[in-house]
Amino acid sequence: NYDLPEEEKYDVIPEIWEGHNIADYIDPDIMQKLEALEAEEELREKAGFYNMPESEEDEEMQEIRKLAKQIRKKKAILKINSRIDNTKKPRISRPVMMKRQRSLSRLRSEMTDLGLEMDNRDTHYKRAASDVRSPRPLKRKREDSEGRVRSSSKTPRDESGIRDTKVRKKVKMISRKAQKGMNQKSRKGEADRSIPSLKPRHLMVGHRGVGKTGRR
Repeated sequence: NYDLPEEEKYDVIPEIWEGHNIADYIDPDIMQKLEALEAEEELREKAGFYNMPESEEDEEMQEIRKLAKQIRKKKAILKINSRIDNTKKPRISRPVMMKRQRSLSRLRSEMTDLGLEMDNRDTHYKRAASDVRSPRPLKRKREDSEGRVRSSSKTPRDESGIRDTKVRKKVKMISRKAQKGMNQKSRKGEADRSIPSLKPRHLMVGHRGVGKTGRR
């Protein structure tokens, strides 16, 4: 029910409003149609058309719905936990984390792998006699086909290409001279073509003429 303001109740209805003919939007039989709809609605309510039907689901379907609800709840919890883990927060150092995760069963398995006896509470953490007495195998040095140790027989990289010692010294001297020019120009290499600012603005602009108050 829409109530008009008191000063607008008795206004004359215009024929044209904002370019539209008001008669096009008025149905002369609107009240009769409304009464017919209300009567039909009343009959439907009496016949129980809008009453909710009782649940016809069996126990199996109810269990499935219950399980699906639990799964959705579990997924939501996992999503929240993942979002919390991904936030930037102070992380625990590795030793502290390992200390937290350690348990008695894990400790026993680790000690057993290392050869320590942890069968009883009164026993000390001692290595088994077989582990102590058995000598550890020594690492074998890598040798070439002639029986020499590889580290002693390997030629340095700067000497592998040139056999003659005189030529090798000459090549080293030429490379030093070539590098000297680049070092003087502060170049990173032959491809360095950067031209630095010879007069940086933050050092050259805004200075006073006389005295040491150079920035004001």
